Amino acid sequence: MSNGGLFRWEQMWPRIADALGMQVGSIRDIKLMEATADKGELWSRMTARYDLRPIPYDQLVDWSFADFQWQINYDHISDTTKLFGAGFTKMVDDEEEVMVRMLREMREQRAMP
Repeated sequence: MSNGGLFRWEQMWPRIADALGMQVGSIRDIKLMEATADKGELWSRMTARYDLRPIPYDQLVDWSFADFQWQINYDHISDTTKLFGAGFTKMVDDEEEVMVRMLREMREQRAMP
């Protein structure tokens, strides 16, 4: 996620936690594909408990992409200069706010508790 401005996940996690009414935990080195492999039944119970839309667990998220995104052991900075030069000039002012808004919308749509 980059709009041309500097974006760092370490600065985003506190905003995500706040939007979800949670506290930020410590950094942990885990493989999400492994850690979530047996969570289908838990998702089913959560879906019933919180009256969520019945989205099948295997269609919720691509954990392999999350592992790719968050297992990079260097500071990844994207440069979108060439995109702007090619005519892609529309941008969102605050990427962090967009992420928080999307999470809130997912809650409103009962896609997550």
